[in-house]
Amino acid sequence: MKTLNQFILCTILLVIVGKASSSQTVIHTVRPAIYEKGSFINEKEWIKSDSLIVICDVCDKSDTTFVSVTVGKNNQIDVSTYYPSSNIRSRYHLSNKAKEGIAYRYFESGQIESFHFYHLGVVVLPFMIYYESGNLKLFSKLDSGSKSGIDISYYSSGEINGTCTFEDSSEEKVCIEYYKSGKILSTSYGHKDNLLYFEYYENGKLKVEGRLRDGLSPMGVWKKYYDNGNLMFEKKFKLNIMFSRPEGEWKYYDENGKLLKTVVPDYTEQIDDIIKVINEDK
Repeated sequence: MKTLNQFILCTILLVIVGKASSSQTVIHTVRPAIYEKGSFINEKEWIKSDSLIVICDVCDKSDTTFVSVTVGKNNQIDVSTYYPSSNIRSRYHLSNKAKEGIAYRYFESGQIESFHFYHLGVVVLPFMIYYESGNLKLFSKLDSGSKSGIDISYYSSGEINGTCTFEDSSEEKVCIEYYKSGKILSTSYGHKDNLLYFEYYENGKLKVEGRLRDGLSPMGVWKKYYDNGNLMFEKKFKLNIMFSRPEGEWKYYDENGKLLKTVVPDYTEQIDDIIKVINEDK
């Protein structure tokens, strides 16, 4: 199942020159020069010399982003970012150098894209992500007082795309993905490092079976079937620290069950995407 890894934020530090005093609003147009994908830089280094360092969670190298920063008492900071068109892009509150409360992101059209709840700089559920049409794309929540919860994703037309219930901060999960018709497309369950995965044709017949780590990296034996039930291929994978690699011989069959070919794969190939495994039929 597609992971939420399709929604990764690029985080940078925008250096806004000029010492900010109480209740002062600073507005700059910035072309970021300091950039690191997927992580904060020098997060603990909040005030440096006479410059105010501000986290921008929507910017990238090529952006010219308008940033409005309001600094109140005790370093209470409100940040708003804007598209080059001057339309609002995101807004959030910083308390004691960390995000706190609700953080909003917007499409350039003005439609809300997502909002996340933060506490001490960490995302706490629930959070919601939307299509630009306004339809809900993803809803994620935790059960009160626990680390268990559920993710529900939707097609842009409103039908449920999938559900994923998890325990112990996503260590254990059960996920079901659906066709728009409501029939089951795939199921996966178990520990995140050893998920059992099954995919089905819309008629309910088994299409693919195998094991996954972190929802993407295949390991062990993977099998894919024709809709008549006969085996299409059998592939083996060995799990390394970061990637899966092909192992042994890969065998391919025709729809009548006759062996078409046996392939010795490139054992140096790095595979970290289950979609590639499933879609390569012959």
